[in-house]
Amino acid sequence: MEFVTYHFGVLDSTMDKAREIAIMQGGHRGRRGNAFLVTADLQTRGRGRMEGRRWEGAFGASLLMTLAMENTGGETQTLPLKLALALLDNLARPPYSFGRKLKLKWPNDLIAAEDDAGHGGTGRTITPGSGIPPKLAGVLCEGSGSWFFGGIGLNLRADAFPAELRDRATSLGQLVTEAGRPGMTPALQALIDPADNRDARNALAKAVATAFMSRLGDEQWHEAYRDALWMPGEMVVFSVGHPVEGSTVHGWIEGVDEQGMLILRGEDGTRHRYLSGEISARRSF
Repeated sequence: MEFVTYHFGVLDSTMDKAREIAIMQGGHRGRRGNAFLVTADLQTRGRGRMEGRRWEGAFGASLLMTLAMENTGGETQTLPLKLALALLDNLARPPYSFGRKLKLKWPNDLIAAEDDAGHGGTGRTITPGSGIPPKLAGVLCEGSGSWFFGGIGLNLRADAFPAELRDRATSLGQLVTEAGRPGMTPALQALIDPADNRDARNALAKAVATAFMSRLGDEQWHEAYRDALWMPGEMVVFSVGHPVEGSTVHGWIEGVDEQGMLILRGEDGTRHRYLSGEISARRSF
């Protein structure tokens, strides 16, 4: 499928602009697959999955995109996980793979797995106090009427995030450098190049959108997500619902079910399923 792409230099939010364009297009109820992309060089009011969180960065330093799609066949709950998986699908294989294993931190954060020395992202120790490797990308999904909006923010260079987040965030360029730039392809080089990389960013956005479309009808997506899941079998601290306002539980990650819910085995051996929340730390003993 060929996606129409609307690119802007500076936007408040690719998500908000996609909503505006969808309203102008009107609805086609019953029609599936009406879709387009919105990308930008810079967002001034990009937001994260949790209320109060923002996605900030320098001009051209991130892949900033929103995929808008009408009538996704009734799927809602699994879409954020499938979109994160579609991003991983592209970064884990040519022409974008770079010799570093990436993992999905439930539900939809992309992180670089630690190396044998327990480091993550440019050789730094994993996030102090949490045991969580730095974040490379995040996904935010929203719905309005018959439309689904899937937003992605992927750090391409270190100036994609402010200095105060350097212990909690990383970038594709940093990870490529850490990996020694094995098998550097023109597509990968173009993404992390500090020169104009607009065409490269839009090419990746289209590739992610295409991979997402294929995941919509993929009955094996659940297995692929499980294989990419960070910390299976390990004990974590989990914030139920909102990470500030919700309760906190400890449990062992057992996987994700067909509805995309996180399965945790509690300290009493009981299995619990969670629709929303955040893995806030690795449990230390």
